Amino acid sequence: MKKEKKQSAFAELMSYAGKYKILTYFSIVFSVISGIMAVAYSLGYMAFNFCALACSHLSAFRVAKNMKKSLLYHISKLPIVFSDEIGSGKIRRIVSDETGNTETFLAHNLPDIVQAITVPIVLIVMFFIHDIRFGIASLILF
Repeated sequence: MKKEKKQSAFAELMSYAGKYKILTYFSIVFSVISGIMAVAYSLGYMAFNFCALACSHLSAFRVAKNMKKSLLYHISKLPIVFSDEIGSGKIRRIVSDETGNTETFLAHNLPDIVQAITVPIVLIVMFFIHDIRFGIASLILF
């Protein structure tokens, strides 16, 4: 007595597909590609975001350094009475705090502000490209 080989559940399902079986296999291939693309785009986002933050930090540090130099040069030209009245510690704190605030804005806040403005605009444009009704609805809700 010969044992009959049992078909897998998937093979049995595909037996019902007929000539459309190829579409199921295309679906599998496209799903794999879309998963790979999602990971690639995520990695691309992280890489570009890292580059943006690296550039903004390098620029912000240079701006802060040059501001400190300029302020200290200006303070050095003031009469000595100026620092006696205000106090050298307060002058140092003002210079340090204000250049630090500028560095924080340029290194962190500016890239965040640009993304906060860009993302909604791009999404609305994509809605219009996809379906004009989505674009109109998104503008009404915006």
